[in-house]
Amino acid sequence: MNENDFITLDYGSGGKKTSQLISEMILPLLVAGTNSNSNLNSGDELYGAGDVFDLSSAAGTEQDSKSRMFGNDTVQGALCDGAVLDIPANAGRLVFSTDSFVVSPYFFPGGDIGKLSVCGTVNDLAMMGAVPKYLSLSFIIEEGMPLAALKKITESIGRTAREAGVQIVTGDTKVVEKGTGDGIYINTTGIGFLEKLCRSEGSLEDGVPQEGTAQECSSQVGQSEHNDFLLSLKPENIRPGDAVIVSGNVGDHGTAVMLARNPGLGFLDADKTGTFSEGQCGDAETGSGHNDDRSAMNMSDHSPIKSDCAPLHREALALAHGLGTDLRVMRDPTRGGLATTLNEFIEDRKDIGIELRETDIPVSPAVNTACEMLGLDPLYCACEGRLIAVVAPERAEEAVEILRGMPHGAGAKIIGYVTGESSHPGKLVIRTPLGTGRIVQKLSGAQLPRIC
Repeated sequence: MNENDFITLDYGSGGKKTSQLISEMILPLLVAGTNSNSNLNSGDELYGAGDVFDLSSAAGTEQDSKSRMFGNDTVQGALCDGAVLDIPANAGRLVFSTDSFVVSPYFFPGGDIGKLSVCGTVNDLAMMGAVPKYLSLSFIIEEGMPLAALKKITESIGRTAREAGVQIVTGDTKVVEKGTGDGIYINTTGIGFLEKLCRSEGSLEDGVPQEGTAQECSSQVGQSEHNDFLLSLKPENIRPGDAVIVSGNVGDHGTAVMLARNPGLGFLDADKTGTFSEGQCGDAETGSGHNDDRSAMNMSDHSPIKSDCAPLHREALALAHGLGTDLRVMRDPTRGGLATTLNEFIEDRKDIGIELRETDIPVSPAVNTACEMLGLDPLYCACEGRLIAVVAPERAEEAVEILRGMPHGAGAKIIGYVTGESSHPGKLVIRTPLGTGRIVQKLSGAQLPRIC
């Protein structure tokens, strides 16, 4: 296919053009690079990394291989209407999540809508303590979108799926008339599995497992089945005294998308202190305006603020395996940011609140400066590669060390603690350097729409 061409309605007709788009562009790009392990570390087997598609048994015709790419090992010679999936031997319960992605622009510093569509759903599964395993992938493409842009997005999907260790097992492609979309929208639905963890004998208190990790249990030969348990991560687990941890700087994604959307602001170059000067690329080359500006695909090198977009399956599963039930809940603070997510943990609770130390909340100087100039609050800016974890206080330092040893957790730190019913229950309070406190509520309105 000619990359200089554009998507036409024919590509969504279900006929030859649709088949050509899938067989000549989408499938090869999703599969590309599956033999490379350069971006994986020694813990990848434990944390779910693997091939985007299982091609180990693929043989025969090219079409046979494509069938297997989408998980249809039982059907030969054709892509089918669905995927027949294997359930891992150590799987407990199935975890299911779906997300749609409409970010504008669809290329932004540090990522694109393709990378985001994988990370978003993978992270939702991982925050539940699940090992992400399978994804569906659906495109809604606007007539007139450059094939070169679609190619880059699809390559990004394949690359990110490999990093996250998920298989793309089914999908769909639709094309809408020019003017009725905004380049491209993507939906991904994910399936993951809760792994059976285990606990030592006598470790139950009020029916709740208190000790024992997957690493400990794996060495216990003859461990009885009744010692297995499935981690259940939810806000109801939070107790007074628990520590609140974030895995890195907050607000990067939302600010990066805002700058990509408004290139004329001159924020595309900054020194390390966060002082902005006129950018090297402060013009149409950033891809502002209509999303089909092809130069937008290369904007990332020119921006001091990049999206934190990343799959967090390793970080989440490391905490789950390392802490067991001392890990109360995890969440990735996407729309609404850190402040809204923490409010969701404690709203309607009469027995707990949360207090953060303002000086401990990690915000990069560049993001802080950009938000101050634009009237935004980084506490409400979306993150797409950060997690919040609430953990038992005696395990807080251990949790930070676990995160700092993972690819996307180097900036992890404790930012506050859960308070009891005698101190602002149901409220999120930020303690300022002067010692005063301010109540921070959930985001009201749309600080920055179409952020993911």
